[in-house]
Amino acid sequence: MEPRVLPWPVEQTATMERLVTDGRRLLFDAGCRILNGNLASQLPAQAAIQAAIDDNQDVDEAVEIELPITLPPEGEPTLELDYCGIWARGYHGHEGFVVTAGSEVRNVQTPSLRKNIKRLRADLLGRGVVVPIAGVKNRLRFQVAWPFFSAAVAAKFVTGAHVAATKWVRPRTLAPIARAE
Repeated sequence: MEPRVLPWPVEQTATMERLVTDGRRLLFDAGCRILNGNLASQLPAQAAIQAAIDDNQDVDEAVEIELPITLPPEGEPTLELDYCGIWARGYHGHEGFVVTAGSEVRNVQTPSLRKNIKRLRADLLGRGVVVPIAGVKNRLRFQVAWPFFSAAVAAKFVTGAHVAATKWVRPRTLAPIARAE
């Protein structure tokens, strides 16, 4: 017997489409990336961006980006951001410091944030690299993995504050629970 889709009334189509859309978003937030691959075709046309280069200079440098960006090199540790409960992951790659797809970005900018980082945040938001999270007002989410010049620039971008690269730490693992026999 062939598998078949059960018919439903036309008036329920919008409800079903909404359930599927929300379900995909929830799966993405839970870590399922199979439905939202990291492909260049998912982004608007993109040739180059302006990126801040380091803490000592307030100049911009053009960075050529080729997508898709691969997973961390074998043996390279993935780091997590330790700042205000923001869920963000990244690693040192050949392109620079790469923030992974699905990572959160704080939607608030402090007055101390450099102008070039503010411009970069506005640019990536405009390009659809970071998008608002439905139902969450103070966070954005990376749609694709994105390379930054350094871990310090990535930390500033993600936190919206003038912070150091030391906010990227090794993931904390839970200690095993001792069990009395």
